[in-house]
Amino acid sequence: MAGIADVRSAALEIVGPICKHKACSFSEAQVGRILHAYLIGEHAGVRPECPVMIGKSSQAIDFRFGDAPYGANPCALELAVRNSEHGPQLLASQNASELKKLSRYPESKAQTRVLLLLDLGHKPIKQEKLKRGYDELDHLGAGKFQRRSVSVLYVHRNLNYRFIWRARPRAKSRQKLPKAYR
Repeated sequence: MAGIADVRSAALEIVGPICKHKACSFSEAQVGRILHAYLIGEHAGVRPECPVMIGKSSQAIDFRFGDAPYGANPCALELAVRNSEHGPQLLASQNASELKKLSRYPESKAQTRVLLLLDLGHKPIKQEKLKRGYDELDHLGAGKFQRRSVSVLYVHRNLNYRFIWRARPRAKSRQKLPKAYR
């Protein structure tokens, strides 16, 4: 069974022993390869770049793991990495497309959806600050499609936490009635 605890332990291995418990300058692609290798070692059935349809276009989720016969609860995982002190890579505005892909990923293919925010910088980001930005990004556009919750997991070598991001439909704008009908 794949879940958030598995993702957290993988992330702690990357920011711990691999980064030697100090700030690193690995790119997202490098961290993605390390994470992929770790997940293969811990869980069989790891699939990188799983396709997901967003409207009429096909995009890809970074990883899906925990497939049968190795588990009954697959996990879809998107990765975002910050390797500098003031990089915006972990903010909600930078990860809107990842949230969109994860929230639209079918429950029949993965019941657990995780956006892993891996912070390799010097100072950790406080939960209140990061969560506030994600709470403000509460819609994914207009349309009738299923919006599923996403677990946002932040991991720094000195701090890690998780919160739930819930997508809501965009509020419909109210149309003004002509003066004759008011």
